[in-house]
Amino acid sequence: MRFLKLLQLMVLIGEAVFSIQASAVLPPAYLSIPQFKACLGTVSKGTWTAYCLPKRRPKGCSIQRWHRIKQSAPPDQCPPVQQSSHCDHPSDGIDGKL
Repeated sequence: MRFLKLLQLMVLIGEAVFSIQASAVLPPAYLSIPQFKACLGTVSKGTWTAYCLPKRRPKGCSIQRWHRIKQSAPPDQCPPVQQSSHCDHPSDGIDGKL
């Protein structure tokens, strides 16, 4: 009887660990925002490319979309243009007044 209870406990612990690990790999919320790419830059990470959040809203990004992305746990900030040329959407003087 003890063995059965121990086995049931181990199964419950295993299910809890799996549940936690599965929820840890959900995609970022900003990926579900339509046309999110118009608001983000990209930065090279060596063998892969990551999205990054420009300091200022790019020309093709609507104000509403920009606010949704910024409120949705956005990606890391894009590196400054003078320090890295990897950001596809450098802050080009757009100050959010479109």
